[in-house]
This record gives sequence, structure tokens and C-alpha cells, in this order.
Amino acid sequence: DSDCDAGLKCFQRDGYESVPGCSGKGKQDYDYCIDKKYVVDLKNNLGTNSYGMCEGDCDKDSDCQSGLTCFQRDGDEPVPGCYGSAKKGSDYCVAVKALDSSRNGGTGYGMCEGDCDKDSDCDAG
Repeated sequence: DSDCDAGLKCFQRDGYESVPGCSGKGKQDYDYCIDKKYVVDLKNNLGTNSYGMCEGDCDKDSDCQSGLTCFQRDGDEPVPGCYGSAKKGSDYCVAVKALDSSRNGGTGYGMCEGDCDKDSDCDAG
């Protein structure tokens, strides 16, 4: 984890595993820096029109807090950037950014950029 700077974590993935807080496919087996705040536990039915990260059941983006979007799921599909047991059929608010695989090696990777090997490869979050 030393490839990423403070506030970011190097998310180690297999194949095209989804990257928490990011959208897109990225490059196979690339590891990406993520903001630790995007890895939070799933919560269900905590209110209406003001869901935070990994909260739901939202129906549209305006149900989520500013900067978040309503992730529409099919069945028990994983929720990007969240962990825990999601309620089947429920939709959750998430923060996503497209994956950037334009570089390979070095340091100074930003959120959802790769291919990092350790936390110190990433910019401060």
C-alpha cells in the first residue's frame, strides 16, 4: 500500500474487478488508487431524498447527496465503492469517476488512475 499517498489506497484487483469509487473497465489486472472514503459499509433505507455514500434505496440521482449518483442494480449486483450485504433489488448512492489506464509506472496517480503498485504511487487524497 505504500504506492499511494495519504488519503488514497492502492486497490488490488483481479481481472476486470470493479474499482470502488470509479467507473469503467480499465486495464485487466491493473491496480488503481482509490480514496479511502469510498470504501464504506452498505446501509439500507435510511431516509428519503438525502442518501449518502452507500445508502439507499434510491430511485434517481436527486435522491442522493451532492456529488453522488444513484447506482441502479440488477438483482444482487455488487455496489461500486461499497462493501457489506446489499439488499437484493435495492439501488444505492455512489461516487464514481471513470478509470484512467493511460499510464504505466511511476508515481503521482490521481483518483481512479493506475497502474499503481503501492499507496505512495498515488497523489494525496
